[in-house]
Amino acid sequence: MPAYETVFAVPAAFSEEERADSLKSVEDLITAAGGEIGSVDEMGDKKMAYPVKKNEVAGYYCIHFSSPSSGIEGLTRHYRLDERYIRHIIVKKEEG
Repeated sequence: MPAYETVFAVPAAFSEEERADSLKSVEDLITAAGGEIGSVDEMGDKKMAYPVKKNEVAGYYCIHFSSPSSGIEGLTRHYRLDERYIRHIIVKKEEG
């Protein structure tokens, strides 16, 4: 399976429970599609370059995982439709 990395941002005003729920939903989606989580990094709150959805500070998370390519479409759709996520990116890692 190809290796990927996703980084997403949630509002800094979220409680720890809301942040954990948003992280868990992404992890569950990856594993439901047949993927495997490698590592999860909480990058903390960072000031954004410009306000996005009225948020100037966001909490960032980075997940390293492997997944079939069909699972990436579902993950992208989840990010776009769920308003908890301010920004997101999914990058395919180079082999080797």
